[in-house]
Amino acid sequence: MPLDDRPVLVGGPVLVVGAGLIGASVGMALTRAGVPTHICDVDPDIAHVAAVRGAGSDLPLDGQPGLVVVATPPDHLADAVARALQDFPAAVVTDVGSVKGAPLAGLEARRVPLARYVGGHPMAGSERSGPFASSADLFDGRTWAVVGRADCDPGAVRCVEDLARVCGANVVRMTTDEHDLAVARVSHLPHLMAALTAGQLAAAPPEHLALSGQGVRDVTRIAAGDPALWQQIIVANAEALTGLLTG
Repeated sequence: MPLDDRPVLVGGPVLVVGAGLIGASVGMALTRAGVPTHICDVDPDIAHVAAVRGAGSDLPLDGQPGLVVVATPPDHLADAVARALQDFPAAVVTDVGSVKGAPLAGLEARRVPLARYVGGHPMAGSERSGPFASSADLFDGRTWAVVGRADCDPGAVRCVEDLARVCGANVVRMTTDEHDLAVARVSHLPHLMAALTAGQLAAAPPEHLALSGQGVRDVTRIAAGDPALWQQIIVANAEALTGLLTG
């Protein structure tokens, strides 16, 4: 069936690859909406925790998914998307990564047919990580960037937009370059500044810290994300960040 004629998210199933905060929350939001969902992870115990919390089934998928949502760390995103496109030749594939240009370049270098792949990025998260921090309402009222390209199948784009809406988010269409510059400005650069501030505070004498208020608490909360994950994000979006820092 051409993707244009395929019912969108009707009957599922959806396969979520990666059971961290975002992947598990996607699974919980889909399950809340009644969409049959399976979730897997390189660590089966993590996938089981997500499943117990309501993110779908962690049992092996019987048959083919209609949609695969890749929610792996940035360094593994291109490999996971390429594998999903190969393993599930009829499925739409999307991701929830914070950077779009780097994984797309990795996929293009692999010469993978990309008509069924549409990038996505829900602008939601937490300083906490893992499935224990997940929530079915994490995306409610938040923005979900859908990052299509000229070579995307229109039905695949509609499927990813429907995913975002089913999860409670508001869809914004962007190009790859627009997205990466936007998140560099509103997310990645603020995190860098917060991390720099937190580093300075760590070395501050007690009498300085005694003067701190809500602003310092807000900054340190922003800086409290997973350092390994943020290192991958910053490296992946280095070009856009460098332009902002030097422009």
